[in-house]
Amino acid sequence: HIMLDGADVRFRHPLIRSAIYQFAGASNRREAHRALAWALDAEQVVDRRTWHLAAAAEQPDESVALALEQTAVRSMARSGYAASAKAFTGSARLTPEHPDRGRRLFAAANAFYLAGRHDEALHCLDDAIACGPGRRAHFEIQHLRAVIEMWVRKPMAAYELLMAEAERALSDDPLAAAELLAEAVGPCVMAGQLQQALSTAQRAYALAQQTSGGPSLLVGVMLAAAMINCGESVGATHFLDESLAKFRAAGPESAMSGPLLLASLIDVERYD
Repeated sequence: HIMLDGADVRFRHPLIRSAIYQFAGASNRREAHRALAWALDAEQVVDRRTWHLAAAAEQPDESVALALEQTAVRSMARSGYAASAKAFTGSARLTPEHPDRGRRLFAAANAFYLAGRHDEALHCLDDAIACGPGRRAHFEIQHLRAVIEMWVRKPMAAYELLMAEAERALSDDPLAAAELLAEAVGPCVMAGQLQQALSTAQRAYALAQQTSGGPSLLVGVMLAAAMINCGESVGATHFLDESLAKFRAAGPESAMSGPLLLASLIDVERYD
């Protein structure tokens, strides 16, 4: 079944390799993975070594979970989203504590989303919620769920999620609530609920005006977009000008709102 070539050991056919691996018992597999992990040079093949350590683990182990998380981060940096999702999922499985497990499940969901594997992303978000996340983590989980719902499932389901999160944030963080309301405008427009989009955008702007920082770029942009979609292009001019000034003065945080502003400027033929 195998051929020896100097220091290399090769199977005559890949199917033989798979058959032997599947036939072996769980304890034998773990023992083999453990031996391979310690035989590999940790500096040169750190990710391969980490995967063998994970396959050898019999119970949650934070040191292996952390190593897998680092592998996932490296894969993400290379735009290897599917590989990153697999590593984050493995890391979460080996994590002893709920908060870290939830954080890694959320990261896995984000990687699955970027890889176009939306059902797996939603499954990870369900598991992350089950870990009992704090308020901020809960918001991030539900926000990603809303993004997935908006783009690949039902826009108005995303609207309901964002509105629910806005209500949760209203008393503690009105600025965050205003941002969530502004984001809820998009699903309404996608679903053709234009008057609902406008009323939501107006509520977001009014709420943001009551905060110390005032309306953010996103809040102003979404109000202008909602007004334009409802045929109120002249009235939207003030909010477009205000948003354009903020965009020019803003730093990297304007990156997500920039394309939305651009679309509205094109809609009213302000091509310059």
